[in-house]
Amino acid sequence: MKTLHYIAFFIFLFQLKSFSVEYNILQFKYDENKTLIEFNYQLHNDSLDYISTDDSSLISKTEFNIIISSTGIESVNDSWGFIYKKKKSDSSLVLFDKKYYTLFPGQYEYEITIRNSGKSPLIFKGKMDVRDFHKKKVLISDILIAHQIENYNSEYHNELFKKNRLFAIPNVEQTISGIYPFLKYYFEVYNIDTNRENNIEIEYTVQTGDNRVVNNFKKKKGIVGTSFYDYGMIPVDTLKNGVYKLLINIYNNDDIVQSQITKFYVLDPTRDFHISEKYIENISFERSPFAIMLEERISYEYETMKILLTEFEKEKYDMLNSLRAQQRALYSYWKERDPDTTTAVNELMTEFQERVEFATKYFSRGDIMPGWKTERGRILLKFGFPTNREIFRTKGDRKAAEEWQYDELYGGSYFFFVDRFGDNSFLLVHSTAPNEIKNFNWFQEFNPAIDNDGSPKYNSSRNSNR
Repeated sequence: MKTLHYIAFFIFLFQLKSFSVEYNILQFKYDENKTLIEFNYQLHNDSLDYISTDDSSLISKTEFNIIISSTGIESVNDSWGFIYKKKKSDSSLVLFDKKYYTLFPGQYEYEITIRNSGKSPLIFKGKMDVRDFHKKKVLISDILIAHQIENYNSEYHNELFKKNRLFAIPNVEQTISGIYPFLKYYFEVYNIDTNRENNIEIEYTVQTGDNRVVNNFKKKKGIVGTSFYDYGMIPVDTLKNGVYKLLINIYNNDDIVQSQITKFYVLDPTRDFHISEKYIENISFERSPFAIMLEERISYEYETMKILLTEFEKEKYDMLNSLRAQQRALYSYWKERDPDTTTAVNELMTEFQERVEFATKYFSRGDIMPGWKTERGRILLKFGFPTNREIFRTKGDRKAAEEWQYDELYGGSYFFFVDRFGDNSFLLVHSTAPNEIKNFNWFQEFNPAIDNDGSPKYNSSRNSNR
């Protein structure tokens, strides 16, 4: 294997303040059963920690672990070390590497952990819908945006970056800049019925973020086999800084048979540099999951997280009249609540999603009410998982109940739920926390299946003094 390929290009100072890794995941057809997963990543050499060696060079080792699972069963658990040897005279460089995996089509979750010396580890989590490229219809792979594409030469090219007969270095951030900016792309097309689809034409459209067309052209392929790949370069030197889309349509005899789209970002540091902070904020939003959520999903995300919002934030959101504005608002609300902006993950949002999933799984009342809308779900979403949760089953005429204790909430707080009607509703009947329901006679009134040990939390005369 040849040495790691790396390229130097313009790097913002904000990227170098802390350990930085960027990645993307692309999908291509592998064989008749599986899909090829490409995990592309890049590191900035100035963000790494180094150890000095005897020959006056510097060594850095970055450790990776990736776990891909489906319904709790691991399909991939891979660990490796990325070693970079830096000379003191080296300039700022971006280092590229990739890993390949094969998976059956289906729904997966992934978790990527990255460590570099004494720096805080980076943890990325996400969900992945592995595509089925084996259906009997024309399909297009993911579009690879590249820093470099040229004919492959085994004498000096790293085979790791070989794509068919080409050598392609992925542009992981999909950001284009420089003196001569070109959008360099590669994709594959599968499952062509040569008896029916014998006049293939490809249309390329570059659009702004609001779908305004800025470039459009077509390329004829003529007679092709059952699959083919295509690549090229599109000049973007006339485009302003911003977010764009590359749309690819496959035609057969003037009929569109398949389409694929990807985003890319144009950044000319010599032009409109004073808006760089705003631009970077926009890029961050466009790369977030909120930017591609449809109206139904955005509504769900808002309804679940609404319990964390202030009245002003809710009023402001209710005044929004476009999906794009709602997407940006949710992105901003979560960003403002990120407890540690130096990490790649919003820890609060990740934990909140775990709360929603737990409530949905354990508190739902069939089709009547999702778990996160129940009383237990509301408290879980608002305050997180309790320090201690006790469950009391029905005993004779005594009703099922739950007692939740939060040690750190307002100096220690309790929440009491009773299944008043025997239908798994578990209503909140009393809490010692401020601004929650108070009923100091709850124990006598609802007759819960809890053994009263004389504690103030169960007895109205003493509990009312808390």
